[in-house]
Amino acid sequence: MASGVEQLQEQGIASESLAGRSAASPTLPTWLMGRLDTLTGGHAHEGLRVISFLFMGGLAALVNLLGTWFFARYTSLPHGVYTILATEISLLCSFVLNDRFTFRSLIDSRRPYWLRCIRFHGPAAVGFLFTLLVSDAGYYLAHLPSLIAQSVALILATVVNFVMHRFWTYRAAKVKPARLQA
Repeated sequence: MASGVEQLQEQGIASESLAGRSAASPTLPTWLMGRLDTLTGGHAHEGLRVISFLFMGGLAALVNLLGTWFFARYTSLPHGVYTILATEISLLCSFVLNDRFTFRSLIDSRRPYWLRCIRFHGPAAVGFLFTLLVSDAGYYLAHLPSLIAQSVALILATVVNFVMHRFWTYRAAKVKPARLQA
């Protein structure tokens, strides 16, 4: 019985397109991976990661906007409070989706799930503060409707969030060198 990699190789997927990918990475037809590799200068896997991040972020943004709408319509909470609540709910949703799909091949087994969630909150806090600042500025200063102000803020925070999560949250853990004994 052939392994998964052997089966993919038999189907014509070049071994170089499998380099650096775990079994959790998405598999695309050879021609599509080749085209994406050409468009991204040899970084097709990172291109797929960006696309996945944007898709998962879009889902989390919908959760955020749904929360914002719900809290604005059905509670008497102040704008800042319900924005914080909607953002935290969408952040947890974003972590679960991105951890499972977008960054799965980068997960360092030395970092447990709960620690990755905490690390996800670090860069997300920067994005959250940026989102809150832009959302409040749009709502209070530009007099935009709450959903429009929040939408603009979410769009602007996307790039910063991806870069911080890619290179901080999911970077490999440093290996501590063994101590030399005398």
